[in-house]
Formats: sequence, C-alpha cells, structure tokens
Amino acid sequence: DKFKFSYTVTPPPLFEPGNKPLKTHLDEINFSIPDVRGYTLGVTVDPVRISSIKDFGSPEEVSARVVTAEVNRDGVFEVTLAKDPVEDSAGC
Repeated sequence: DKFKFSYTVTPPPLFEPGNKPLKTHLDEINFSIPDVRGYTLGVTVDPVRISSIKDFGSPEEVSARVVTAEVNRDGVFEVTLAKDPVEDSAGC
C-alpha cells in the first residue's frame, strides 16, 4: 500500500456504520440512524500535501471549507456543524 494510515471514529449513540455504494476516496464510511431517513454522518480520508491540519487553517477555516464543499454537492440542501470548531489540547 502506498498510503499507510490509521484512525479511530466513535460515532454518536444509535448511529450504525454503512458503506457508500460508490467509493471515491482512499477510505470512507457513513454512519446513520436506522429509523431516521436522510441523516448521515460521513468520514472520508484522502492523501494531502500538508504535514498538519494546522497548515490547512484554523478550526473555523477548516470547518467553513468542509461546510462549503458539502453544501455545494448535488442533492445536499443543508449542512450543520454538530458543535463549534475548537482546538484540542494537542493544538489540532
């Protein structure tokens, strides 16, 4: 494998993992609540040319880029951040 990576995702309670029908990223997974239609939490992983997320921008700038990218996708009419973006104790 050209790209070696690992990560851990802990979805909110009630969310169950599911695969996307068409894989377009290095790694990706969706989580949804079985009884709630149209509400999905997704995680995608792609290689980048920066060495740190801090090189991409502040938490506010990164979240604004993600929201803008998502809302510009076909069929997406609303994007909501679950909470305000903040740096953690490691500065990420």
